[in-house]
Amino acid sequence: MNNLIARIQKLIDFRREIGQPIDQHFLPGLSRDYLQEKVSEYSFYFPQELIDLYSWHNGTREQDFLIFRDTAWLSFENSVSEYELNLEYFWSAFNGSDLDLEPEKCSHLLVLRDFFCI
Repeated sequence: MNNLIARIQKLIDFRREIGQPIDQHFLPGLSRDYLQEKVSEYSFYFPQELIDLYSWHNGTREQDFLIFRDTAWLSFENSVSEYELNLEYFWSAFNGSDLDLEPEKCSHLLVLRDFFCI
């Protein structure tokens, strides 16, 4: 189990311990083959940790279910759609020049809905 999954599992375990029902919110994981195929269609960097994460669980059923304090865990498909929208509007509006970022070197960290670049 990678570090990201281990940390999320601790959060899940804690919520179970305090009596908060949580298991019904998670979608079943996707196959690694499916994820590898879909990821290969994009030019962005997609770390192995995210392949592991989405093969473990494919996010949550409800986009408004906040697994973290104020952040939802989108399904893989919804995350990629949001990434494409961000790319279209963010990169076209700012052209990345002020930020010195290149979109093809960015991974939309699907869990946190934020851009992280290597």
